[in-house]
Amino acid sequence: MNYDELFNESDMRLRNCVPQHLLPGLDLYVFEGIKPGGCLQAILKNDLIESFSRADEAVQHGMFNIVTYLYNVLPTACYGSPDNFYHWVDNGNSQAINYKNYLIQRKKEN
Repeated sequence: MNYDELFNESDMRLRNCVPQHLLPGLDLYVFEGIKPGGCLQAILKNDLIESFSRADEAVQHGMFNIVTYLYNVLPTACYGSPDNFYHWVDNGNSQAINYKNYLIQRKKEN
C-alpha cells in the first residue's frame, strides 16, 4: 500500500524531510504494528543515546526532522516511551485501523 495517499499536504511536507530509507519501516510499524529496525525502535522509544549510536549519517543529520514528523503527524500513542512502543506493537492492528480511518476521514473533509 502507498501510505503517502493517506496524508494531507502539510503532513507530506514533514514526511518528505524524514530520511526516505526510514519510511518503509516506520509505515509498517505505524500502520501494521510491525517492529522496525533497532535505530527506529530507539527513536520511537525516546532513547536518545541508542538512537544516535545506531543511526547512519543520514538519520543523525535528519533527527530533528524525524522527531518533528513524529510529534506533528503520528499518534502520540505510538512513540515517546518503551511502554508506548510495545503497547503499539501488541495492539497495533486495531490502533492502526483507527489511525488510518482518521486520516481517510480527514482527507474527505478537506
